[in-house]
Amino acid sequence: MTAVEQRLREELRRIADQVDPAEMRPLRAPVRRRAARRWLNPASAATGLAAVIGVIVLLASPSTGAKPAAPVSGAMPRYYVSASDSGAKLYAYVRDARDGRVTGQVLVPVPVVRGESITTWAVVAAADGRHFVIATSVGGDLPGVSAATLFRLTISGTGQPGRLTRVRFDNRGQPVSGLALSSDGGSLAVSLEREFPPNPGVAGSVDVIDLATGAVQTFSVGTNGNSAGVPLWGSDDRTLMFPLWHTTTSGQSSITGVEAIQMGPSSGRPVPARITVFPVPVRGIGTALLIGGGKYLVGSSCSTGKDDTATARILELSATNGRLDRVVRAQTSRFKSQDAAQQAVALTCSVLSADPSGRHLLGQAFTFGRIDNGTFTALPGASGDDRYAAAAW
Repeated sequence: MTAVEQRLREELRRIADQVDPAEMRPLRAPVRRRAARRWLNPASAATGLAAVIGVIVLLASPSTGAKPAAPVSGAMPRYYVSASDSGAKLYAYVRDARDGRVTGQVLVPVPVVRGESITTWAVVAAADGRHFVIATSVGGDLPGVSAATLFRLTISGTGQPGRLTRVRFDNRGQPVSGLALSSDGGSLAVSLEREFPPNPGVAGSVDVIDLATGAVQTFSVGTNGNSAGVPLWGSDDRTLMFPLWHTTTSGQSSITGVEAIQMGPSSGRPVPARITVFPVPVRGIGTALLIGGGKYLVGSSCSTGKDDTATARILELSATNGRLDRVVRAQTSRFKSQDAAQQAVALTCSVLSADPSGRHLLGQAFTFGRIDNGTFTALPGASGDDRYAAAAW
């Protein structure tokens, strides 16, 4: 497949993803014709390619109006926010998405809990590209002792960060397994894991925080090893979707499906959840995000090999059945030792963030960077010592 064909494929899929099935007219009796899902005849291909080129030319033309046009759906975000440590200090950096140039920075207060400083941190962004949340954690992913601290950050249209504002939230000692900001940055969904002694077994819940009032709604995801992954807000900001993870008592995890919660308009009580169960659980995934309005999953799959090597892959899967759609990126690297290879798999293999269209990703396949329609560009933003990256746009 040529670069033009790949670009055309991506553009057609983006347009198809914008169609709301509920607004489509009822289908008539089908007329027997050639299937056009995968192949285009020369005339159709030329027409479609001309339309795509027309959009590209329009975007590249100089502006003649007084006000710039609103960002086109699928355009790369202007900025991303990364968090990395420098000695004992943690900083949040606003960076130009094109080359990673720092446009502003702010010191993140390092909380100390029970005499311990932070062990992990993460960044999440709203779809408007202006609102972010930085999460720090003491105790890592240990149930019962994990203490999370959340900070809000708003950036200007020129990439300048405002002041950090602490979010009033108690994670009740439960590890945070995912965060998602609503499109306007007004609500934050937090996926949590919990453990039930004396019979250990992972269970999950999702807390939704109204950042204006501090009110929290809690939705149970289930027991028997089931928990919620990174949430995705629907276009109405009333629906939450997330991968369903199942963890066995031996610690083996797999994605078994996707769940959607619809929140009520006033009472906060959800209607029954919609659950899509995969025919076969998806194993070997480290991190996973829903993209394309919940139609696709992108996940990281990394493993060590022989001779101190390791391979990192970013995969796209169907959110309907869990089947592999394509390999977005793959990188095999050699390390100084097997321990170093295992550490790279644990720390530097993840999908971190996706823009609303799902066409632009931030992730690590050992090297941190952005992936635009399958094209990888390395970017700065990882911590200097262990190359761990936390970033979002």
